[in-house]
Amino acid sequence: MATAMLQVIDAPAATQQREQGQSKAANSVSVVQIDESLQQGSSKVGCLSLATRGQPTNYDMLLFRTLNQALRAPHHNDDFLAAKIRDELIPVRSWWLKNVPWAKYQLRSMVENSRWGVPGCTNFIDARTKWMDAAVKDGLAAGIKQVVLIAAGYDTRAYRLAPADGSVRFFEVDLPDASHRKRALAKKLKLCKDDAALPTYVAADLSVVDLGDALGPAGFNPAQV
Repeated sequence: MATAMLQVIDAPAATQQREQGQSKAANSVSVVQIDESLQQGSSKVGCLSLATRGQPTNYDMLLFRTLNQALRAPHHNDDFLAAKIRDELIPVRSWWLKNVPWAKYQLRSMVENSRWGVPGCTNFIDARTKWMDAAVKDGLAAGIKQVVLIAAGYDTRAYRLAPADGSVRFFEVDLPDASHRKRALAKKLKLCKDDAALPTYVAADLSVVDLGDALGPAGFNPAQV
């Protein structure tokens, strides 16, 4: 049985890690790789630029991840915290999405325009979110006690899927500035009822630091079974 699940959200970060050779955590990590090809180079072009102009790509993902929820589509993802983070980070666009009756329909029409947008992108993001949730749940059911999320961004699995008894430890790895912002945001929005239940934030640039070297001081145990 693997001792941890490594959820790769940032494909370039995963490539960098592989190029660095064997990590000290390599023998204890089961890797789930996610294809980000749809996101790469697409969220800032065509009609998408009209909806997302001036905001970071991970803000785009928050907006699109909550779109089918706003539309009450029957197949929407179960990330109930994404809208809370979106409202905090993108207040104007969030207000527009929630209060202008036609806004959410217009947004989806724009981003999925067959000529200038990315048809199917909203359903793709929903499917990706649900697939990754299922992968983490399956790992937890199999007895995994440590979950590592690389380039965690505004991922919410550590707050939604962690067992309430604290039996599983989540590690969120991200660049130092991003990691510090995420910690402050999680506390401000009370993503966990108790700060003691927050994940372990690992501030590291994996282009210069080996994953194992970053995780070790944070308390990751490669011998954990």
